[in-house]
Amino acid sequence: MSNKPSEKSKLAMKLLIVIFSAAILVGFALWINKKPQERPTVVTSNFAGYDLARAVMGSNDGVKLLAAPGSDLHHYEPSQQDIIDIKQSKLFIYAGGESEEWVEKVLDEQAPKSLKLIDTEGLKLLKEDGEDEIDEHFWTSPSNYILMLDAVEAQIIEMDPENADKYKENASEYREQLQELDENIRAMISMTNKKTVVFADRFPAKYFFDEYKLDYVAAFPGCAEDTEADAATISNLINLIKLKQINSVFTIELSDQRLANTIAGSTRVKILKFQSIQNISKSDFEGGKTYVDLMNENIEPLREALD
Repeated sequence: MSNKPSEKSKLAMKLLIVIFSAAILVGFALWINKKPQERPTVVTSNFAGYDLARAVMGSNDGVKLLAAPGSDLHHYEPSQQDIIDIKQSKLFIYAGGESEEWVEKVLDEQAPKSLKLIDTEGLKLLKEDGEDEIDEHFWTSPSNYILMLDAVEAQIIEMDPENADKYKENASEYREQLQELDENIRAMISMTNKKTVVFADRFPAKYFFDEYKLDYVAAFPGCAEDTEADAATISNLINLIKLKQINSVFTIELSDQRLANTIAGSTRVKILKFQSIQNISKSDFEGGKTYVDLMNENIEPLREALD
């Protein structure tokens, strides 16, 4: 009699192997899902804070950016998981102001004493045009950003003193990049003929223009909710462009450019982009671009507008 297994036995054996393998994979997946998620060490409300934490720590490991890249920062609302991450982190970096009124509520809800906070303390703050509110876009001034870097460095060292030397070295290297950025901007402005630019958009760059003594006219102050300009605003911008022989209008990152397209169509001026770094596009975020990278992208458009 032959001892060879029948074709039916072979098929049954193969089926058992497939079932056993599938069970192992499912069990492993369930085990992975049951593992506790790693909590971020540092949580930041916007990209400016994220960039500083990443620079000082040397990587983005353990750093969480709340507002998703490419999203409108002003419409962000924290999820329940975001709130848990804030409260279980060691450091929370936020800007405050009207766009982040939710922060105070979250921090009032029994935030642990171990949680360190970094906000606007020690920075040069300006009021929004025609408003009593503080303009929260203080990071657009590189000198303010360096002060923010100093604060983040100090808090991260306090959080993890064993790695203080590494953090100091990382912060020092980034500080040099910021100082070089500032020098490059000043050198460019010193070589231009004009001092006025037009924003056919919101205007979250007041700190930048105050820093470098540039004049501006904007369709909307700060980050006003308005996105549709009235006829008088459009007419005034068009008349100013013609009067001062302005060659371009600016929009900010992630803008729909509707107003800029209207004005450019009437005046034949060029549309340029200013990186205000309220948020960052998904492609720039995934490409690892930094505050310095994005601010450097402003130099050439400003040179073109001011020549």
